[in-house]
Amino acid sequence: MKLKMTVNKIKSIDNLTIELPIDKGLYALTGQNGAGKSTLATCASSVFFSMTMNDYFGQTANDASISFEFNGSSKVYKKYLGKWITEKQGYIDLKGFYEGSLIFGNRFRNTSYNNLRNLDRIDEALLKPAPESIRENLGLILHNNRNFYEKLFKVNPTQIRHLGSFYGDIFYYEIKGKKVSQFHMSTGENLLISILNSLNIRIGIST
Repeated sequence: MKLKMTVNKIKSIDNLTIELPIDKGLYALTGQNGAGKSTLATCASSVFFSMTMNDYFGQTANDASISFEFNGSSKVYKKYLGKWITEKQGYIDLKGFYEGSLIFGNRFRNTSYNNLRNLDRIDEALLKPAPESIRENLGLILHNNRNFYEKLFKVNPTQIRHLGSFYGDIFYYEIKGKKVSQFHMSTGENLLISILNSLNIRIGIST
């Protein structure tokens, strides 16, 4: 028996139906960086936990949803009039898991939930084009395509003090007309952007 999950318009996943094994064992989600592995794991954990969806997924499409089917029971999270609602039929009796995330853990000072919410509501007029060296190397290293990230932006923390206490430049990329902060990108994208930015600052200072 497997847990059937359908994810619709959550971060990098447009639409995906997958059946997840529930027997004890070792399983792996594999794929290229940014493919949606962490998103898939977080979506799967929502069958066991009632989560504040906006905190975990940021801005989503108005028809975003996550649905589960198991042993005749179902659970659905979906957007309705701009808010997440939950619908249940029966009870899904499973022992679950929760994904441990570097980004949502305690290793990054910027990533409290309040900060993440504020970054999702940033005034886009504050965003400036990121240095080309960062944009191109991010795409080249992760996707072997220097133009994979067509539009990459950044904002200096001194410009957003009214939103909270932030440390270091914050980056955004645009996908399907929406701005996504680096803390809603994949772990690899988030970390690599920080490294590339540090190198860019170092080179700028030395020259």
